[in-house]
Amino acid sequence: MKGLQCPKALFLNVYKPRLKTPFSAETKALMTDGRKFEATVREAFLPAIDVSKTLGPKFAAYAQFTKGCLAKEGDLTLFEAGLEHNKVLVLVDMLKRIGNCYELYEIKRSTQLTPSILNDAAMQYVVAKNVLQAPIQSFVVLRVNEYDYQITDISQAVASLAPSITAEIEQQLQILAQGKEPLIATGPQCNSPYPCDFKSYCGGLLL
Repeated sequence: MKGLQCPKALFLNVYKPRLKTPFSAETKALMTDGRKFEATVREAFLPAIDVSKTLGPKFAAYAQFTKGCLAKEGDLTLFEAGLEHNKVLVLVDMLKRIGNCYELYEIKRSTQLTPSILNDAAMQYVVAKNVLQAPIQSFVVLRVNEYDYQITDISQAVASLAPSITAEIEQQLQILAQGKEPLIATGPQCNSPYPCDFKSYCGGLLL
């Protein structure tokens, strides 16, 4: 949720993505490690449909593809399921349907449940609730050590965050609709909770 970290980052990500700073070698290594951890978790939930493997970078097609999968009867598991509501697209690390109920899984290589992870999960919950119109449980999968992980039910936490996240979505959509880059000076938000992709660009501006 770039907009929660900085509205300007959200705007730039949508309208000026070419201004992103290329990933450093360290960041690429962390991303690779994260993908390996996610692959390890996924092994326990096979068989499943991997939307990302089917569509790759064609993100505009994820929601429609997922809708087609969900139209089929029976229990199923989707990796990187695309759900879209009110112009907001979320990619759920793992979406399970059991009967008429759904489970959302946020998979993180982190060992701690941070506010940013909860916000991400809450955003997915808000969109999924509107799209699926069915009972939903939310879970987070965190790393315990190099070989083990733990699954925690965070349904109550994300449900309590839903009203504030819904309001935040509306505010972010208004920023994007204005089509004008927000004037926000560099500050602590540039590195928290994650280093911003646009730090180099913003650091070269006089605000």
